Amino acid sequence: MIKEFTLEYKPIKGKTYSLFGKSNSTEEYYQLIRSIAELVLENYPDKKNLIEFIKKKNNFTFFEQLINHSKSYSARSSSENGLSQFLSTYTTGVKKHFKELGLFKLWDKTLSTSEKQYHLYMLKIELVNQLNKKQFNGCEYKIALLPHCLRDLTRDCMKKMGEYDYICKGCSKNCYLNFTSTMLRKYNVDPYIWMTADITNLFKKLKMKHKSFGVFGMACIPELFSGMIRCLKKDIPVIGLPLDANRCIRWMGEFHENSINTKQLELLLNW
Repeated sequence: MIKEFTLEYKPIKGKTYSLFGKSNSTEEYYQLIRSIAELVLENYPDKKNLIEFIKKKNNFTFFEQLINHSKSYSARSSSENGLSQFLSTYTTGVKKHFKELGLFKLWDKTLSTSEKQYHLYMLKIELVNQLNKKQFNGCEYKIALLPHCLRDLTRDCMKKMGEYDYICKGCSKNCYLNFTSTMLRKYNVDPYIWMTADITNLFKKLKMKHKSFGVFGMACIPELFSGMIRCLKKDIPVIGLPLDANRCIRWMGEFHENSINTKQLELLLNW
């Protein structure tokens, strides 16, 4: 790990979800979601076709059935709750959020993500990571798109414009953007703070410039999943890491400090 950083890692709550659940760490979440994804992969060995199912919407039942084929899962699960029985502890804010949503905002697909969709997105994100890790690492060029909400909120961000979007200048040692950018560069991934880049044009530029390129995404769960699906539909190798919670202005009216699991970041890059 990178020792010079002084990142504080403590439980946080988001508007709808928190990967801390009832724990002081997000490790339990990652262990759980990884084990569930492995059950899916065991029961559906056709990886190419599985990607096609991941792209489809509203196929919760399909993945439930794959998981329930495993005796180790079925023994602990009820047919009524299934996947949500294990993941609901991470999405306790969804119901309250829906009560607070105005009629206009209900049309926003991200803000109106249901609890069941959260659980499906969690699983699909992990599946995509496991299915795409080798192809991503084998790309000639790798780019990361990072959220500005990971910055150190106690000081002004000194980011500057780079070739494709803004880049971190490393002005704070207590900044997850700084840590993440440093870690990504260690693994030959170019990190950008996604603020102005048009994704369609960006992908066109990268396709023209490189024989192959992969995308590393980082965002709250609904937005990360949406971005990953966009890449999959264009046959772009993509992997991603969700924020520990959704705490930006879009969800909470103002920015609140946020975090990621830095151990999982390195594991993802070191696959």
